[in-house]
Amino acid sequence: MTEDTNSSKVKLDRSTAYPAMSLKDAVDYSSKLISNYPKADFNRESAARAIWHSSLNGTAARKVAALWHFGLLEKNWKSYKNSDLAHKISTPIDDNEKKTAIIQALKEPKLYSDLIDEFTGMILPDTLSNVISRNHWISNKVSDFVTKLFKESLEYSWMLKDWVLQSPEMKENLELDTDSLPEDTLSTPDNEEKAVTPIQSAIKNNDYINVELPSWAIISYPSNIAFQVQINSEFPILIWKLEEIINSINEKI
Repeated sequence: MTEDTNSSKVKLDRSTAYPAMSLKDAVDYSSKLISNYPKADFNRESAARAIWHSSLNGTAARKVAALWHFGLLEKNWKSYKNSDLAHKISTPIDDNEKKTAIIQALKEPKLYSDLIDEFTGMILPDTLSNVISRNHWISNKVSDFVTKLFKESLEYSWMLKDWVLQSPEMKENLELDTDSLPEDTLSTPDNEEKAVTPIQSAIKNNDYINVELPSWAIISYPSNIAFQVQINSEFPILIWKLEEIINSINEKI
């Protein structure tokens, strides 16, 4: 008997690539590499020694790979070099460049980018590790660890606020400081048509931030008042009170 060479092949689903360390740790190791090799290329063995490993063992290799996942290393055949993104974080021109670069690094890993797209504007679910395991083919043995690294990276990049995953666009909008604006930009002469308020503008353009609760209820508020909502310490308390009320109603149905 001859084996059928045209028989169908089973396609195996591969897990989504992820870094084996938090973004904060990756930035710390990146700074060490920049100190040792500001502009020069280097191989993995040299990188391992720069981040305090005597040889390129499994742990060191995973650390180097994590730096590449976050876009902090550029790979050219068998050599590496510190990326422009890494330099913007390590030696930024100003704070805004550093913050922007850190957020960009956060979105570089495929898994992190997918999760950010999926959960932006929402409260991260308690079952996030299950989502990572089932939807992204990450082993159950490491899904809790991967979830922990993802949350730590979000907090380091200012993308997690009151359990809600922020969008990069929202973080940029919050940089506006109205105290630094001239007075004539904040007021309108009586004989001119009054400007549309931020809330009216948001309603007109349907520009809302949606926060999905574990009960599947959705809270919406104009994105233009996102900063005021975030600094209000009572907001998360009210959310969870609302969640309790919804759960109580569901139990009676």
